[in-house]
Amino acid sequence: MKEKQRIGSAFRNLKERFELTGIILILLLIIVISTCLSDKFLKPVNIFNILRQSSVTAVLAYSETLLIIMGCIDLSVGSIAALGGIFGIMVYASTGNMLLAVLAAILTGGAISFAASLFIAFLDVPPFIATLASNLVVRGFVYVVTKGQPVVPESGFSNFGQGTFFGFLPYIVVAMFIVAIVIYIIMHHTTHGRRIYAVGGNKEAANASGVNVGRVIIITYIISGMLCGLAGIMTVSRVNSGMPTTALGYETDAIAATVIGGTSFTGGVGNPWGTVIGAFIIGIIGNILNLMGVYSYVQDIFKGLIILMAVVIDLRGKRRKN
Repeated sequence: MKEKQRIGSAFRNLKERFELTGIILILLLIIVISTCLSDKFLKPVNIFNILRQSSVTAVLAYSETLLIIMGCIDLSVGSIAALGGIFGIMVYASTGNMLLAVLAAILTGGAISFAASLFIAFLDVPPFIATLASNLVVRGFVYVVTKGQPVVPESGFSNFGQGTFFGFLPYIVVAMFIVAIVIYIIMHHTTHGRRIYAVGGNKEAANASGVNVGRVIIITYIISGMLCGLAGIMTVSRVNSGMPTTALGYETDAIAATVIGGTSFTGGVGNPWGTVIGAFIIGIIGNILNLMGVYSYVQDIFKGLIILMAVVIDLRGKRRKN
């Protein structure tokens, strides 16, 4: 039995590597095309803008990746990020300590997702419905807290979102890669990670084999929420402002990055490194469309079509396999 599991794991890792190579080639192709379309694309200022924005998208996409692999989803990641970021600003205003502000944002996100996960794990509310309701409640709470007005941080708050190591490596890009490593370790080298794949692959079989499905769902949603809180404070620190509309619609980019990165919407399949590349693909597409003067609502059409095509390709691949 253990030998079969080892062979299965090795085959899955090999398959993930092939898929990752394909996604990397797509990223390189998009970079080449973008370079040809605009002479501003490769300018350092533009590259740093892409890196910072894509880092926020990637952290939010990690949260969706964990959940989608588990067979769930979260439509409230943008609202959770907004509330986490604004609470982070408030903590910084009270303490002047950026580390405490980051922790406040992370804990806020974890607490919100924990509350939503209880409905999913114990009351069997579909994740789509539970997180749709959570999105409305949390976004409404954002407006209540901010009173519909921008929240302006104290001096120094923007250092985290705008600062760099050695004058060229943004802090939030480093934070994003640290998160990627942590998520990879969780998914590939911990019992909880294996259980996430098991629940996403077949919830009933996982439950029959002794996996506490409810506990796996709750813990995974808490981790997801904490990532949302981190993405929130990365966002407000990057723009040095907390708006009621902060991270509005970011769940679309997060889901798009996840499915482009090879995570299957049917659950049980996904690679955190693919999510990173998917986030950069989304970031570059949005950036080149901005440089070309394409309206934001037209960009939404592109993102919607990308998600639709990625899901169709995934489903067709699953049908051929079956």
